[in-house]
Amino acid sequence: MNHTLPSRMSRPNSFTTWRQSSSWASKLAYGAIFTVVLPLGLWLWCSQLNCPLPAVRSELAGTAFLVAGVFLMIAAMWRLWDDGGGLPMNAFPPPRLVSRGVYAWIPHPIYCGFIGACAGVAFLTGSPTGLWIVTPVVCLGCLALVLGYEGPDLRRRFGAHLPGSVYQRERVSCLFRAE
Repeated sequence: MNHTLPSRMSRPNSFTTWRQSSSWASKLAYGAIFTVVLPLGLWLWCSQLNCPLPAVRSELAGTAFLVAGVFLMIAAMWRLWDDGGGLPMNAFPPPRLVSRGVYAWIPHPIYCGFIGACAGVAFLTGSPTGLWIVTPVVCLGCLALVLGYEGPDLRRRFGAHLPGSVYQRERVSCLFRAE
């Protein structure tokens, strides 16, 4: 199965594809949930929960994780828009498979970036709750979403022979071999 992308000139405009595929309001509401409501909810949860584990405050680690996480999310979202012809929303998935850029190295870079950003904020603020509870729960939530929804959806839409990323093939797949 060939997953090469057509040239940029022969692809439909991403904005046109997005506008035609579903209502603006539903996409705006869905996007707001994950870009505004979820981070605010995590912040509120973190501020209300008391964690007895030690605080780790590091401006260097916090800045590194936060910047790398945000960069990874932006780079991945751009690839989904430019190469995939859609938005980074699993309810409204892009019509084309994206396997270039950060997707060539990391299977789900938006989730990895979000986890990194959560850890970065926890390090910057010295929040034990953010580091030891919220970030791991976010990680498990992302993993559940990938394993329970996005993985099966990608296989359904793009076939059982999805090209694996370098990272996935060489470092992760060895953990899940059934021999």
